[in-house]
Amino acid sequence: MIIAPCYINTLFYAITPYFTEQNILELKLFIIYLLPVSFFILFSCSFSPLIKAAKKQKALAFALGSIVQMVVPDPYVERTIKIVVEQKQTKRDQAQAKEREGKSP
Repeated sequence: MIIAPCYINTLFYAITPYFTEQNILELKLFIIYLLPVSFFILFSCSFSPLIKAAKKQKALAFALGSIVQMVVPDPYVERTIKIVVEQKQTKRDQAQAKEREGKSP
């Protein structure tokens, strides 16, 4: 959140000459309300290039995905872990079954 105050001050000083003293408080509030919306728009616009990069298996897309996965909490962590463990167990059982079939004739 260090970037936000600098952004507010820079935008504030750039636009201030066009406003009167009465509107200054309204301008500050407008800029503060505009920050989350602008962040959401920039964040959503970055998805398309990231998806294209991930389809091409670029390292940047995987790195950003892993960083987002570390930062954003997963509400279904326990369920996801159970599913992964079950999938590994299923693959292991299938591999063992294939080995048994190959050895029995």
